Amino acid sequence: MSDERVLVATARLDEPTRRLVTEACEHARVRPVFLGAAGPEWTNGPLNPTLLIAALPSGSRTVPEDIAILATEAYQALPILLLCGEPLVRNSVSLQGGRLTLLGQPLTREKISARIRTAVASSASPAGDSGRTAIHEGGLRAREMRGREWWAGVIARDPARGDRGPEGSDLLPAVCKLGRHGVAGLVPLDMKSPILATGMQEAALALASGQPGERSAATLEATVGTTAAAAWFSPATGQWSFYSPRPDTELWVYSPLRLPTAWRATATEGAWRTMPAASGDVVVVAVGEPAPYSAAEFRSGEVWKVAEGGGPALLDHLEARLASWNGSGAALIVELR
Repeated sequence: MSDERVLVATARLDEPTRRLVTEACEHARVRPVFLGAAGPEWTNGPLNPTLLIAALPSGSRTVPEDIAILATEAYQALPILLLCGEPLVRNSVSLQGGRLTLLGQPLTREKISARIRTAVASSASPAGDSGRTAIHEGGLRAREMRGREWWAGVIARDPARGDRGPEGSDLLPAVCKLGRHGVAGLVPLDMKSPILATGMQEAALALASGQPGERSAATLEATVGTTAAAAWFSPATGQWSFYSPRPDTELWVYSPLRLPTAWRATATEGAWRTMPAASGDVVVVAVGEPAPYSAAEFRSGEVWKVAEGGGPALLDHLEARLASWNGSGAALIVELR
């Protein structure tokens, strides 16, 4: 468990939900601090919570006054996760630039944990790292990063890591952030000779530092050619840009606000495609030998049943799958809040 703390308001929180929140915090690797009428159950110095979790009764349409005071006066600009007493139009709704998240019924440990992981933006690192890095046997690694308006997860399985490709090459996708809002991620496409990790990081940083347009596109193409795919969210224009130079790349978008809810983001201009971004978008770029997810699994909707729980739920599912897998593969998952 990390040292990140989330404040849990016990008013309106029944005992079963309290237990569920406790389990979700453990799953998300954060420390819950319960706040009752007598104050927070914390005696170890400054509390400094990074998230406030509270209940919203059925029929309520406004943030309870005591919760609003906590998030704006007692702890300034503290993000809020409201556990609703009724179903919502979609599993979760993010408002006010990600500062307020509503999670509807039915509540589960995994759903609450996923919202905690996407809502808690770490202030410990300027790169937005959450500190959640998993390393397994067989060359399997997973990592999470967060920004104010996005969450990103990367995963790679490379059983022969260190025995192939140039020194410093890596199958693990690279992610760079633009301030606290934008994000760019690159996924290596050549499983036998992946691009140098430093080269991917530089290419992602070049995207994250610029604006969507011909210059940024040309810079990326010159840097990685057909050796990497990219997904890039620019808050300045409110749009996604996808770079997919090879037809065997599985680059998909899941969005509960669009119809259809999931589709493959095939290129429309050369290797590029741009589209408006929306809260709740989940972008998946998956490659491998064989790919971590097959095109059939995407088209059948099996992947999107998992994605309903958000990007962290999808990363957990993929991590469990690759742990017993024999191939080499990598995936990038980005969710907008």
